[in-house]
Amino acid sequence: MRVSKDDVLREVWKSVAVPSIMYGMHVIAWNESEFDKLEEGQNRIGRMALNAPKYTAVEALRGDMGWSSFRERLVKATLRYKVRLERMDDERIVRKVYLWNESGSQWRKRCKRMTEGSGLQVVWG
Repeated sequence: MRVSKDDVLREVWKSVAVPSIMYGMHVIAWNESEFDKLEEGQNRIGRMALNAPKYTAVEALRGDMGWSSFRERLVKATLRYKVRLERMDDERIVRKVYLWNESGSQWRKRCKRMTEGSGLQVVWG
């Protein structure tokens, strides 16, 4: 079986670069220009892997490589964690802190904004 260049770059990106970037993403305040730099870097790797010209649409690159944007990854991870907290046993300390702080928290408001217009059905209790 012959392994292509795009397969190797895709796997290295998804198994080394993305987890390293995502590791501290929730504790760092990211601004739009930093997200844009991450997206540009990912697009550059995609173009290199596919040997695509610079005017190739970003959506085509992401589709062919099977990638999503870092904003999407952050939103998905945040919502997965919220669901995990919602399903957690009430005796856990993390759950207690969540319930204690949840009603008027900025995090809850941010999660609501993330899901608005996305078509997701989320019950906000």
